[in-house]
Amino acid sequence: MRHPMLNVAVSVIAMATALTACGSEPTASEPVQAGAASESGTFTLLAQSDANEQTAFAEIVTEFQKAYPEIKIKAEYAPLGPTYVQTLRTRLQAGNPPDVFYVTPGSGGQQAVLPFAEAGYLADLSNQPWSNGVIPQGSHDLFYTGSQLWAAPLDQVVVAQVYNVEAMREVGLEAPPKTLDEVKNACALASAKGKALYALGGANNQTAGMFVSSLAATQVLPANPDWNSERAAGRVTFADSPEWKATLQSLLDMMDWGCFQEGAEGADIAQFAPLVPSGKTLGAIIPVSSIASFKAVNPDVALRAYPVPTPNAGQQVLYSYPGNAVALSAKASGNGAALKFLEFFAVGEGSALYAAQSGGISLQEAQGKAPLSNPDLAPLQDLLKDDSRAFPLVQAAWPNSEVYEQLGNGVQGLLIGQQRPEDVLAAMDAAWNR
Repeated sequence: MRHPMLNVAVSVIAMATALTACGSEPTASEPVQAGAASESGTFTLLAQSDANEQTAFAEIVTEFQKAYPEIKIKAEYAPLGPTYVQTLRTRLQAGNPPDVFYVTPGSGGQQAVLPFAEAGYLADLSNQPWSNGVIPQGSHDLFYTGSQLWAAPLDQVVVAQVYNVEAMREVGLEAPPKTLDEVKNACALASAKGKALYALGGANNQTAGMFVSSLAATQVLPANPDWNSERAAGRVTFADSPEWKATLQSLLDMMDWGCFQEGAEGADIAQFAPLVPSGKTLGAIIPVSSIASFKAVNPDVALRAYPVPTPNAGQQVLYSYPGNAVALSAKASGNGAALKFLEFFAVGEGSALYAAQSGGISLQEAQGKAPLSNPDLAPLQDLLKDDSRAFPLVQAAWPNSEVYEQLGNGVQGLLIGQQRPEDVLAAMDAAWNR
């Protein structure tokens, strides 16, 4: 039986990346604007049934119905991944959509919100009282088409350096590295004690891609927040981007500095996941929701999350975005009970309940309206308050899954010396253009 920690690690990475190639959709119709919320009525809900996610939604449904006893929810869950996607898309295409359903931001996957909006499946939520300010500036284009808002976020996903505090102490690392130069020094300290600074699952293109995309969030997006839009317009390419070249070079530098565990190029989830809680590596760059799963392996481990290192001091940013959301079917645009459920996440207790179950950060915490409930995340507090220094999942706006797959697979190719940065970037461009 797979350890619960591995189940969570797999689902966290899968939800964070959410990159499965999009199928064809019908031609969009005129957008339907949502009506007003109501405290009575009935609606249907379709969400994922990963053990963690189902628990989150089930508790939220229970608490919501306690708060609004005149509202009844007919909830249905489908397993995370292809089964959920197929269930949702079959119902949408058959004209029998759930009133409310789980989606991911952007356009890069089969459950991504923007293709559903383009197909005319969704109600526009921009007239809702809670809509203003609920989406961070950097994630605007993952939820909006022009002025039309297509989903209500559930929580805030943050990707960070997560460290085993005791393992840091054992090697004499007094503070986590903030810059790439400090990473080099930290890797030397860890290596001298027979440890590695970072765990890396080089054989799993999702975890490998996440590591490199987090570096891109510190090197590509700060230099040009509109890079993806410019790539879509054909004004830039991966192969010609100095920032993308520097991002992949940073990975190679870390390999040369001995930053990764032995055998990182061949490590899958099963080898990668236990390294941080056991102290065999000092840390990993992962969604902070994995902290709970690390503690499931080692309840006594002390962990702390810090921003991903940047090329230069004083330029720290946060890889932070609303990573999970719910949308309202266009056919349910006038369902006030369903709209009250979306409001429950946007400005009510729903986001905190969801974050507590998933290990993420509530919208209110991310917006600075509530203190962080998890002390392990305290080092991120100041950056969370500064929306201008938060950047979303870089691959969420990519047009198909193959671009990200080329990045993830390219990590292993780089680690074993079979590919060069220019090879990986050229393959990403070719995948984008398909």
